[in-house]
Amino acid sequence: MLFSVVPFIAWLIEIFSTDKGSVPESISGMNLPVNVVHVFDMAFVLPVIIIGAVLLFRGKMSGLIISSISAAFVFFTCISMLAMELGLQYHNLHFDEAQLYSMYLFTPLGIFALIFLFRAVSKISSDTR
Repeated sequence: MLFSVVPFIAWLIEIFSTDKGSVPESISGMNLPVNVVHVFDMAFVLPVIIIGAVLLFRGKMSGLIISSISAAFVFFTCISMLAMELGLQYHNLHFDEAQLYSMYLFTPLGIFALIFLFRAVSKISSDTR
């Protein structure tokens, strides 16, 4: 749930702190009125992660499945964003320092969640045999 709540709150703060009729600073250089990734994540991805976490806390098998798939998605997203930010920094292009440091934090957490959930799935699958 940490992987969905933190970005969700950060993006909502950015949206609501922007003056009415203006574009948030994080996307002003893109010549777009909104960040399509934020819209997709806030509409689909983050709610699915939250639903999976709630079902997991309730001990539902569907929560374990949804959370495992979500953990894999988060892990690969973190790895790709970390590589992108490091590449931008290496080539002296504009990169988001806060995003780079957050990926340094979220990538190991994503690995931990992925290992933990996949172990649980393999334990349950071996118990049913």
